[in-house]
Amino acid sequence: MGATAWQVGPDGGVAAGGARVWQAGSGGDGAVGARVWRVNVDRPERPGWWHCLSAAEREKAAALAEPLARRRYVAAHAAL
Repeated sequence: MGATAWQVGPDGGVAAGGARVWQAGSGGDGAVGARVWRVNVDRPERPGWWHCLSAAEREKAAALAEPLARRRYVAAHAAL
C-alpha cells in the first residue's frame, strides 16, 4: 500500500482519503489539547481498507449484518 498524501487546507486542517483532522488547544509548548477527526463514512468502500483493520476489527465488521453498517464501520476504523 502506498503512502497517504496529506493536504493542508485553509482552515489548518489536514485531509487525505476522505478524512479531515484539526488540532486545537496548542499552548505554544507543542502540547495539543485535542484532535478532531471528521470522516465521510458514506464513501464507496475501497479494497485497501480491510488491510488497515486489525484482526479484531475485521472480525467485528464481518459480524455486522447490515451492509451499510459494515461499510461505515470499516470506513471509520480504516481512517483512524
